[in-house]
Amino acid sequence: MLLRVEIIFQKIYESDEEVRIRIAQVMCKSLTYTAKSTLLYMLNDKDYLVRVNACDSLAVFIDDEVLFKLLDVANGDPDNMVRCYAILAVRDISKHLDIKCKLKALKQLEYILANENDCEIRIAANSGIYILGNKSKLMCILSELSNNDYTIRCFVINVLVDISNSQNKDIILTKLKELNKTEKTVAVNSTLEYAIKHIEEK
Repeated sequence: MLLRVEIIFQKIYESDEEVRIRIAQVMCKSLTYTAKSTLLYMLNDKDYLVRVNACDSLAVFIDDEVLFKLLDVANGDPDNMVRCYAILAVRDISKHLDIKCKLKALKQLEYILANENDCEIRIAANSGIYILGNKSKLMCILSELSNNDYTIRCFVINVLVDISNSQNKDIILTKLKELNKTEKTVAVNSTLEYAIKHIEEK
């Protein structure tokens, strides 16, 4: 098994960035040791989009080793997009793990929130803290629907889809429908249409 993983690592190292990105995207389809090890290896890739996709794919591996590696990335990667995707993966993994892992994730997310200025990272951290039990964070996330940057509004809408459930869907849908009445940006309108439909079907 170790020899096989080392061969995969060597092939990845030799490939171009588009191939490495595609590998990172498809590895989540196989919940195997080889897939997990490959994605963890790709967290150190020189290309930030490879690291972004590795973080995204690792979100399906409910595993404390993966969680701790992603927490390291969330705190230390030089690229904000990578850090943001690591935080989203931490959110999605930690809710399924034991209380010790939940508390470690919560502590790290609260630290990030207290020391971070990037808006998307703050939104991602708030969504993780919310999922881990601090329900007041929903209002912090909803408030970003009025952000002047349309890309932030799109990001918030997608986060709200991720964290929506039977307990919060009514307030989320109310806020999304209010925004839908006044939003002028095509990208946001398209994201709203998808989000409203998806949440209503939950």
